[in-house]
Amino acid sequence: MQPYLIKNASGRFVFFTVPEKNTPRLLVADIDTGKVLDFKPSSAATLWGATLWDHGSPYGVNGTDLRTAGSRSTRVSVCAARARAR
Repeated sequence: MQPYLIKNASGRFVFFTVPEKNTPRLLVADIDTGKVLDFKPSSAATLWGATLWDHGSPYGVNGTDLRTAGSRSTRVSVCAARARAR
């Protein structure tokens, strides 16, 4: 791997960018095991605890539980969240 840039870290997970053939590639790794996880996050993604949040539908986000290798996921509608906040 080439030099990297850490975007976000939370708990045992780190979200970072590495250059691959002069193109930035986003990766998520488990610090405890030293393994790169098999996810392809967008540049809008972020970590919160063991959840990788990324854009979903135009008005929602998807949360992927990294502890379960993505077998558990959550979808949140931003419109529904705004309506409850009013």
